[in-house]
Amino acid sequence: MRIPAPALRRVRLIAVIALFISLLGLGQASAAEPAPPAITMSVDHPVVTPGQVGTLTITFTNQQSSDVQFLYVSTYGSEQATPTPYDTRVEFVSCTGDASTCAFDQTASYFNMTAPTVPIAPGESRTVRLSYRFTPESNCHSTSTVAFGVLYFYYEYAQGTQTYEGKQWIVPGVSPTIAVTCPAAG
Repeated sequence: MRIPAPALRRVRLIAVIALFISLLGLGQASAAEPAPPAITMSVDHPVVTPGQVGTLTITFTNQQSSDVQFLYVSTYGSEQATPTPYDTRVEFVSCTGDASTCAFDQTASYFNMTAPTVPIAPGESRTVRLSYRFTPESNCHSTSTVAFGVLYFYYEYAQGTQTYEGKQWIVPGVSPTIAVTCPAAG
């Protein structure tokens, strides 16, 4: 059976229009939720001795298309060794950088990265540096490793009409870690 020429032209025209729309991206479904914010972390010393101070650097980058008006972050350090030596403990000792408030609770820290400097424009970053140490009485003869993660973060964007809330768990091989070791014999 042969297709009449006018019908064949209509099929070709419809195919060309569908191809054009798909190339423009108009045929794609829109994302239901925005991408989570980019939070990156790093440590300056992966191995420390008891009492030595190291730095955990946390950077947030606004990946939204509108300003972030409020950002609250809570980080934590979690023992990774099994069994964990009872007398080994990491503690936060200070906070510097783009945080208006900063508090510590044993192995956790809490800070606001917006107030008083708001907003965080699209593509702009804010960085906080947390100083930490293993307590001077920590057991350095047993293997003890602490990994850092984000326990909680919350931010508001689009003039406060939209929010994002989430976590960034510790991921083996990705999250920054520190280990305690005994000082070299002198």
